[in-house]
Amino acid sequence: MIKAVSQAINNFEDKIQCLEAEPDDEELANHTYVMEGKSTQGINLILLKTGFVTIKVPVLAARGDVALAFDILRAVKELDENVAIYDGDDDTIADLSEDNEVEVYYYRLDNMANLIECQDSHIGVSGFRNEFHIMPEYIKGCMPDADPKEWTMKAYDDFAAIQWNYDGYEYLSRANITAPDGNQFVARLLTNNKGFAKVCQKVVIYHDQTPKLVDIDEFFAKTQGNKYVKRLDYAQFVIDEMPEEEWEPFYQ
Repeated sequence: MIKAVSQAINNFEDKIQCLEAEPDDEELANHTYVMEGKSTQGINLILLKTGFVTIKVPVLAARGDVALAFDILRAVKELDENVAIYDGDDDTIADLSEDNEVEVYYYRLDNMANLIECQDSHIGVSGFRNEFHIMPEYIKGCMPDADPKEWTMKAYDDFAAIQWNYDGYEYLSRANITAPDGNQFVARLLTNNKGFAKVCQKVVIYHDQTPKLVDIDEFFAKTQGNKYVKRLDYAQFVIDEMPEEEWEPFYQ
């Protein structure tokens, strides 16, 4: 299997990263493979103590993820034509054709389209590194004249970008706050630094004056068009450090 993985990876022009997870009691190894700059969820390869190998292609895997999974399976078959490769259950032999590879990818596009078209509320989906937060009305509002295919492709591009484009940003600290009325909410603590704010209900902006508690919807409304703040999806944003002469007006 290691030889097959290496053979498949060598077929790609893009660089492939291997992320290791701690194997559980039934596993010998648990690895996630991602294509630099393109993967959303990667593919998960698990070597079981029984000798079986499982390759999982997540429900919102990117095109490159699907291609890598099929290349690995084809490489395995080339190394030993007697190897049995099943799809889903022990009765279904995997179809490794190019047509089926495309169908597997289209199925994942359909998954994203269904989240946008059929979902009526906010949902977060897990990437291999960061979550991506979908709200159909928000996506459609950003592209009001687009068709569903364009919404789907844009969502996939944004999902990949949020995994790869913000390595230089520190995650903003999280605070679990209970208000005097007993309501609880999650806030992110914002100072004048370069930060990545994961999903939250409020932002606490620190200055040399009293910290200011701002509702996230108000924060997004007031920072729209601000060159230092970039909204990543429905619920998350990144912020760059500002010159001090701009930080005071921003706080105000």
